[in-house]
Amino acid sequence: MSAKNFSYVCVPADVNEPIKLLTDRAPGTLEADNFRETLKKHFAKLGKIDKKIYEAQINQQFKKQNVKMDSEQMEMLMRDTRVQIVPLTLPVKQTDFLSISMYVDDAGIAKNLPRNPRASKIALEVGRPSDVRGDAFFGRVFDDQENWDRVNFTLDDVKSDAKWITTAKELKKKNVDMGGDALKLKQMLASRGGQEPAMPEGKSEKYSWKQSSDDVEVTIPVDSKVRSKDVKVDLKSKSLAISVNNNCLISGDLFSVVRASESNWSMSTEGNGKEISIMMEKAAEKTWSSLFKE
Repeated sequence: MSAKNFSYVCVPADVNEPIKLLTDRAPGTLEADNFRETLKKHFAKLGKIDKKIYEAQINQQFKKQNVKMDSEQMEMLMRDTRVQIVPLTLPVKQTDFLSISMYVDDAGIAKNLPRNPRASKIALEVGRPSDVRGDAFFGRVFDDQENWDRVNFTLDDVKSDAKWITTAKELKKKNVDMGGDALKLKQMLASRGGQEPAMPEGKSEKYSWKQSSDDVEVTIPVDSKVRSKDVKVDLKSKSLAISVNNNCLISGDLFSVVRASESNWSMSTEGNGKEISIMMEKAAEKTWSSLFKE
C-alpha cells in the first residue's frame, strides 16, 4: 500500500486563494509518520494567541477533569503549536479501511483566525459541523489494523460529489446492522455539536482511559497523601509505566505509538483522594481499541 509520496490538500481560509494540492513522502509505518510536524510549522507562522481567550478555552476543557492548570503549564501549552484532527470518516470495511481527516490549528479561535467557509462546508457534508478557523488540510490514511500508511487525497476529493463524501452520506442514511463494524460506523457518523465522535474507552480496578482523535488520557486514583514527588511516570513512544513510592501501579506496551516529548501528566484532588492524569499525544490518528497491547 505504501508509495514513495502521497498527496494531500490545503484549503485556505481566504476564499480568493486557490485550493492547493501538496505532496510529502509517505512514511510507510505509523512510527515513521511526521505529517503533523509539517502542519505544525505551517500553523506556527499564522496569528498570535490571545492569552485570555486561550486560557478560558483550556480551563473549560480541563474543568470537566477537575484539573486546574497553573501558569507554568499554561505557558507551555501556549508555546506548543498543536494540530487538531477532525475525523470525517473512520477506517472500516464500508470505507475500504480508508479514513479521511481534516487538520486545523488547535488555537484557531484564540488566534482570531478567519473563518474557513469551504472547509466548514466539506465537514458539514459528512455530518461534522465545524466552525473551522484558518487554513485547513485534508488527508487520507489506510489502516486495517495490520498495515498503516498515508495515501493520496486529491483535488477531486474536496468536490461535493467526491466518492468518499457520497459513501459517507449513504452510510449515514442506512440504519442497518453491519456486523462487527456497526459500532465503529455509528461512531464515525455521530455528530454531537462539533465534538469528537465517541471512541473506545475502558476502565479497570487500577485505571481508566479514554481517547480523542489525537490524544489518549489515562486516569489513576491514588491515596490523598500521595505527593507529586512520590510519582514516577516512565513514558516512552511505545510503553507506559507509573509507580508511586516505587510501587508499580500500571505498566505495559501501549496499543500504538505516542509522542512522549509532547505528552504530560498532572495530579488533582478527586473526592477524598487524588487522581494522576496522563495525557499522551498520538503519533498518528489511529483509533485505539485498548490502552495496552493484549
